[in-house]
Amino acid sequence: MALTYIIPAIATVIIGAIADYFLLPAWSIHNPGIYILLIIFAGIYFGVHLLMCRFKETSRVLGSAISLGIAATLLLVLLVGAVSSWSLFHAKAYANILGDTIVETEITNLVISLEDAGLLDKEAAEQIAQQELSTLGDQASRFVTRSSSQISYNGAPTRIIPLDYKGFKERKGGAPAYITVDMRTQEAEIHYVEQPVKYTPGAILGKDLLRHLHYKYPTYIFAWDPQFEIDDTGKPFYVVPVAASRISLFGGRDVSGIVTVDPCSGDTEYYDRDAAPEWIDHVYPAELIVKQFNDYGKHQDGGVASTAGYNYVNDGHNVYVYTGVTGAASNELNIGFLFTNLHTKETRYYPLSGADERSAMDTAASTGGAEYTASFPWMLPVEGTPTYCMALKDSGGGVRMYAMVNVNKPHLVTVGSTREECQTSYRNLVLSNDVTITPPPVSIPAGPQAGSITGRIQDIRTGDKNGTTYFYLKLENQEVWYVVSLTDNEEAIKLNTTDTVVLDVGTSGSAGPIIQAKLKSYTEGAPWWENN
Repeated sequence: MALTYIIPAIATVIIGAIADYFLLPAWSIHNPGIYILLIIFAGIYFGVHLLMCRFKETSRVLGSAISLGIAATLLLVLLVGAVSSWSLFHAKAYANILGDTIVETEITNLVISLEDAGLLDKEAAEQIAQQELSTLGDQASRFVTRSSSQISYNGAPTRIIPLDYKGFKERKGGAPAYITVDMRTQEAEIHYVEQPVKYTPGAILGKDLLRHLHYKYPTYIFAWDPQFEIDDTGKPFYVVPVAASRISLFGGRDVSGIVTVDPCSGDTEYYDRDAAPEWIDHVYPAELIVKQFNDYGKHQDGGVASTAGYNYVNDGHNVYVYTGVTGAASNELNIGFLFTNLHTKETRYYPLSGADERSAMDTAASTGGAEYTASFPWMLPVEGTPTYCMALKDSGGGVRMYAMVNVNKPHLVTVGSTREECQTSYRNLVLSNDVTITPPPVSIPAGPQAGSITGRIQDIRTGDKNGTTYFYLKLENQEVWYVVSLTDNEEAIKLNTTDTVVLDVGTSGSAGPIIQAKLKSYTEGAPWWENN
């Protein structure tokens, strides 16, 4: 009689071990899938037990009661947990998961620059990496490029692309390198590793990255894709967020920590989310941030939601996910923009009405030419005014041009074959159309004497406004721009960079990021004290 219980149990354990190996379920009470799997195991036990004791009524009844009782209990817990996690009962809690980190501020406080963005999207960067892979010679046929991650590397926005096995026959020895693409220069570089990369999502058996993690941390929920990153020395790691439920049994999914995996040795280490090393850029997945903001908008602000898309942008140190925000009245008009630091989850919301990203993409593509498509844009302060910046790509995905579309006045659009050309045209356009330029406020350093300032020209630009030509001068070691008109300062047309100027800013003490000035005098080239 004992065999009628032992054999079904052994069969269930064997089938369970096989299922665990291939399905990799997280053995956590916060994983709804584990309840379904255990119910199936109870059904397997029930079926085998019935076959074993089909002629023994007492054993059949007892075994059925045990297995069905376990299945019913698991099903009850699953249903209660699911219902108790509904946002209907926890609207405020769902709104506060991200809402507690949101700080509303003016768009003039956005300090991320055009140079930080790079204007090279994921698809184009991965295409460049694929071309660079061909330089590996005979080894190139063994590997394929995997999905890339955007990181901040040596202060530059960089896409890092891991290599993975191409097929079963090539799964020997490991990948010898990874590829980086500088998103500002579009230059790709192959980085060889000291030991081959063996633990990857495309490996098999124990070298499969997620299987390796599963047996190291069987109770951890790995709900998001691993991110391939490198530390400050260039050593590669996979960074894998660990999920936790903050609301009831299954609701309010958030990041509790991360696991780093050395893909060469398989060594792992767990960090709480607030203790992650500084070099890690992706503690929080972008798709999680967008979902949490949509929950915030739905339950807190009456229909405010993310637009259908997001992008990444760097500030020289960290990586941010950016998305536009639409209101309940229209999904074709943005009412603000959201920037979230993916390392700390610090979130800034910038209220600003204007065209949404999709309409800006259509405008840019139609201006550039019917043969081009626009990448999802970056919203950045360009020349002091909120601007959609994007790349225009050909049918093969290669970047051919750049475009800028004014957020407030989307009919103001320029394109250029280089980013610099596009920006120069854009500046002239916004100046000639009387668009208010409002960079972040800065303090004005005191000049050598009241009402005047002396300095060497670092940059000089021109623009026409209402028929008058203006010269915008930026002096070394200063953040402000001084503007002089050609009408009042005819000699301004002779100015060049490295000239030293003395400007009169008036005794009233002009204030602001752009200061009206008059040209008092200038000296060509470097000042005399730098020539001695």
